[in-house]
Amino acid sequence: IASQRLAQFTSYDLVGVSWRQPERIWVQASRRVEPERIAATRSALLARSRSKADVDTGVTTGPSRKKTSTSLSAGRVKFIDCPLTLAEHDHGFIRLERDEGDPFSEEDHELLEAVATPLALALRNAEVYRQVQSLAMTDGLTGLLNRRAFADHLEIGRAHV
Repeated sequence: IASQRLAQFTSYDLVGVSWRQPERIWVQASRRVEPERIAATRSALLARSRSKADVDTGVTTGPSRKKTSTSLSAGRVKFIDCPLTLAEHDHGFIRLERDEGDPFSEEDHELLEAVATPLALALRNAEVYRQVQSLAMTDGLTGLLNRRAFADHLEIGRAHV
């Protein structure tokens, strides 16, 4: 849904999101795109995420840090990146790509920067929710599923019978 709203404001072929902890990569096409192109975008996102994590600990310097986005027009494919920053830590980045039309404009950069913080908050909240749900379903000492999880699995099994 968010990618559909983004498409109302700027044209793109692919949107990709890289999240560092835990490592996740999402790529969605706004139109029919070859699987090889999607795979290449995933690989580029993964490589950038890993190289950035090796070079940068994620800590930025000072509260006056301005978000920066980068763009490149390499061959036919044009792309724009923007970091996903929360509490002065970079947690990943978002990328838009297109292979037709003009390069991304300054307005596109500003739009992507405006989308980056709410996206980072939503992804962080989803990860915290997943962690809390996992804690509620596992025993803290053994790491095994607890009674609640066992009962839930029994109910699911009964529903399928």
